[in-house]
This record gives sequence, C-alpha cells and structure tokens, in this order.
Amino acid sequence: MGGWRSTFFTVRLNPDYRTPTNSLAYCIICTSSPDSAGAAFSRIAGELGGIDALVNVAGGFVWETVETGSIESWDRMYGMNLRTAVVASQAVLPHLLAKGAGRLVNVGALA
Repeated sequence: MGGWRSTFFTVRLNPDYRTPTNSLAYCIICTSSPDSAGAAFSRIAGELGGIDALVNVAGGFVWETVETGSIESWDRMYGMNLRTAVVASQAVLPHLLAKGAGRLVNVGALA
C-alpha cells in the first residue's frame, strides 16, 4: 500500500473557541503510517499545548467500473479515503481524550 501524505495546519483557538490565537502548527505526515501520524500529532500537541479537534478532509476517486476496474485501484481508493481517516483519527484521539473533550470531523469525497 502506498504512503499517502497529508498536510495539517493546526490553529490554536482562544478559550471562547471563536477567535484564533497567533499559534499555528504545520506538518506533512504519511497518514498510511500510524507511527508517523502519532509522532506528528504529539509534536503539534506539544507546540500548541494540546489539540482541540481534527477536521480530516481527504479523498479521491478512480472512475472505473467494477467489471473492468483493477483491484489496485480499489486498494488506492481505500488508502486515500478510509485508511487515512482512521490513521489520523486514532493518532489524534489520545490528545482529545487527555483534554477530556474534542471533536473529530471526517469528510469523505463526493464520488
């Protein structure tokens, strides 16, 4: 399975959750690797003093019929659409639980 890379921009919000502070973290991680994702979110949590939410917008589509499509295309779509969301969610979840609250929002491709 290929290594899917995701870019994360994390903005720290003020306690009112309406206005951003001047804190921003940026990283590119391989979201097909749980270890890489875990290390990246730990780094972000350390830099910003925690993580409040993850909004994961990832996805892609290969236009093939089931009859003539390849299993490799299905593996690629699984990796892009589902595996990246699960890996990122599992990696950020310990940080959300440590705060006692948080949000996970996963947005899939409209395909």
